[in-house]
Amino acid sequence: MTVGSGGSAAGISMANYLTGSKLKCHAVNVYDDDAYVYSKINEELQEAGLSVQAEEIIDVMGGHHLPGYGRPSQEDLEYILEISSSTGVLIDPVYNIKTVRGMLAEMTNNPERFQGNRILYIHTGGCFGLFNGGVESLLTSSRGTQCINEILSWRNINDPLPI
Repeated sequence: MTVGSGGSAAGISMANYLTGSKLKCHAVNVYDDDAYVYSKINEELQEAGLSVQAEEIIDVMGGHHLPGYGRPSQEDLEYILEISSSTGVLIDPVYNIKTVRGMLAEMTNNPERFQGNRILYIHTGGCFGLFNGGVESLLTSSRGTQCINEILSWRNINDPLPI
C-alpha cells in the first residue's frame, strides 16, 4: 500500500494484526521519512490500546518518494497509461505511481523482503490527479491509441452523456 501521512497504513496494518494474521503489511513511503511513519503508526496503536509496535506489523519501504508532488514526468504518465490500459486499475500521478514503481523495485531488488508468492496491492485511492489534462496528450498520440482498451480521451464532466 501507499503510505503518506500514515493514517491508512496504520488502519490497514492494525486491522491485519487484529485478525491474528502472521503476515506483515508493506507500505511504500512516498512522502516523509520512515521514522515519522513508524512514529505516527505507533501513536495510533497506543491510542487503540494495542501493545504491539509498528515495526512488528508493518514494513515501511522508504526511498521511493521521488521529487515533485503532483508533477509527474512524461515517463510516469506513460507508465500510468500502460498500467491503467492493461489492468483496468487507475493509478494517480501523485501517490500510486510512486507506490507501484517502489513496490516493483522492491520485489525485483529485495525479494527476500516478502513472504510467499502472492502480493496484494491495496489501492487507497487518489485517482483525481488523472483528470487535470496531463494524460490527455498521451491518449491522442500514436502510442496512446495502441492501448489494449483503446481509450480515446478522458470524458469531461461537462460533456453530455451518450444516449
